[in-house]
Amino acid sequence: MSEIIKEEILAQIELEEKEARLKDPEWQELSPENFPECYQNTSFLKKIIAQAAEGPREVLISDIDWTFYHKDIPEETDRLYQTLEKVGIPVCYCTGRDLERVTGQPDLPQPDLAITAVGTEIWVRQQDDSFQKDPLYRERLLQDWQRDKIYQLAQDCVQQNPNVLVFQDRDKPENQGKPEMPTPEEFKISLYFYGGQEEARKMEEKMKELFGGEIGIVFSTNWREENCFYVDILPKLEAKTGKAMPIHYLKSLAGFRSIVAGDGGNDADMLFGSGSQAIVVGNFLPEMPGIISSLSEKEADWRPNLTGFKVGESRNDVYLAAKEDIGPRAILKALIRGDFNPHFARKITEISS
Repeated sequence: MSEIIKEEILAQIELEEKEARLKDPEWQELSPENFPECYQNTSFLKKIIAQAAEGPREVLISDIDWTFYHKDIPEETDRLYQTLEKVGIPVCYCTGRDLERVTGQPDLPQPDLAITAVGTEIWVRQQDDSFQKDPLYRERLLQDWQRDKIYQLAQDCVQQNPNVLVFQDRDKPENQGKPEMPTPEEFKISLYFYGGQEEARKMEEKMKELFGGEIGIVFSTNWREENCFYVDILPKLEAKTGKAMPIHYLKSLAGFRSIVAGDGGNDADMLFGSGSQAIVVGNFLPEMPGIISSLSEKEADWRPNLTGFKVGESRNDVYLAAKEDIGPRAILKALIRGDFNPHFARKITEISS
């Protein structure tokens, strides 16, 4: 093949790639004006604008407990965080915690964004390291959320299932208004369910039928207590609930590739329903195999480091970490694999050379 023909082919490939990028929101020019005021001049916005100059925009969105942070290997949380800082990828926590429990942990690196209360609040870190709540996201959740009515349904459900369904402390009727108790969260009503995996699955189906399709019901294992599950009653936004809601909202402000990581049931919407690359850490909770099996077209065989496995709306591969690869170790191993995220792996190689 002559050099002229080779150059013509390469030029055609380059043109086709350029045209594809123009159609891809992850490559399109980003306008800061798309974002509410609380995002302006923040580390999150600066990082995704800087990324646009050299490749697609990417954001890591991770659960905290036993995922980004694991108490047995805190040094690996620091290593993961420092790697992401060097590469310039924003760090976003997506957690069931409230903001006070995110910012109040001294050995937890502070994120660029904190999505708290199981996806119902977005907090943006400011230049002075304080956090401001995204008011536009709150307005959108308010549109179809009638907390008093939903709380009454929750009370009826608790009364019908005594000793099986119990309100968590901040949502117990007798604790409302007590100054020593945390204020109930605006878009989340939380309970405990006591029983085994199968009983939890049946109760989840029963509650979804009772509350209807406009309300999200999320069950996840309470790792502090045997045969106990966290139950969160949440709004829906454009048919999404839980941790998938804020990801879709943020992508509507600026197209980016989301890489998500989690370990349990309240991460499922984010892992498999947000159009993201997904990392399931090796120390996943007991409900995870059943969730994947129910959403996938084939049975997961849980081979270590399995990629090329698609579940639900996962954008690309799902990375199922080996059991010894726990928490932050699993996330970093996934990110540096060329067959999982070639763009990130290339960046790591560049900064390491």
